[in-house]
Amino acid sequence: SKLQHLDAADNQIPALPDNFLLGLTALSELWLKGNPMDRLKLQELPGFDSFLERRKQRLDAKIEANVVGRVDLTVCGLD
Repeated sequence: SKLQHLDAADNQIPALPDNFLLGLTALSELWLKGNPMDRLKLQELPGFDSFLERRKQRLDAKIEANVVGRVDLTVCGLD
């Protein structure tokens, strides 16, 4: 998959399907703020660790490039 960024904020999504992240091998930004979703359950999904590593690489690249702006370190916008 070539999808790198997905903004699904404020859509009343209660949970993601179990294998959702496994097929999204390029995804490095996932925004889910405003959904009634449990962050801890999200973190248990297969493929979440790989997603976090890609996300970390993207954030590290922004920091190294001195990209000015707000960097949100919340997990997918969920509390």
